[in-house]
Amino acid sequence: MSETYADWIGRCAAAPDTEARRLVGTGGLVVLSPHPDDETFGASALLQEAGRTGRAVGIVAVTDGEASHPGSRSVSRQMLAGIRRAEHEAAVKALGVGEARFLRLQLPDGGSGRDPRFREAAQRVAQFCDAIGASTLSAPHPDDPHPDHHATAALAEAVREPPPALAAPVLLRVDDATCRRNALSRGRSPAVSSSGRRGGQGPRHGLPCFAARPCRR
Repeated sequence: MSETYADWIGRCAAAPDTEARRLVGTGGLVVLSPHPDDETFGASALLQEAGRTGRAVGIVAVTDGEASHPGSRSVSRQMLAGIRRAEHEAAVKALGVGEARFLRLQLPDGGSGRDPRFREAAQRVAQFCDAIGASTLSAPHPDDPHPDHHATAALAEAVREPPPALAAPVLLRVDDATCRRNALSRGRSPAVSSSGRRGGQGPRHGLPCFAARPCRR
């Protein structure tokens, strides 16, 4: 990735809009979320559409987001991981998919792609997709410069069979702001000491832009 983060933000802002129903597919939906809340920022409209049409939904949490409050003296990484897992499930339920199933890979926040377990993660996700009956897999766009977002995009590519040309990831915006705000209100980690990052203020490196593509079948 050679582009700057400012370049990436500009590309996301300029991406064309589309309707969620055009991307969800005919079967279940699996969303790969680098951190708890990325699925709400990046794929809330897809999740709401899947819930509205009664499709099976799976959420893959690549990390538990335990590094979001660096330097905190009041909330340990282990405590924060538990808080964010609970917030994660509450936010997804608020999107209208209370029956969603979760797969938590528990790779390290900030270094998911460098962890030795990353190599076997694709097989676990593929098995999860099969169990869900997924026809669509949603994940961050591969050009997203955040290291965990980029690693998650690579994971999604590893899950799929070699795709036809039309299945290449595209950059599209699918937005439902009211739904997203409602879900995010469920995910407000408590404020921590002044040396740590305050919870509930959005991701450290900006909004993820998710791509949807066919699942491996």
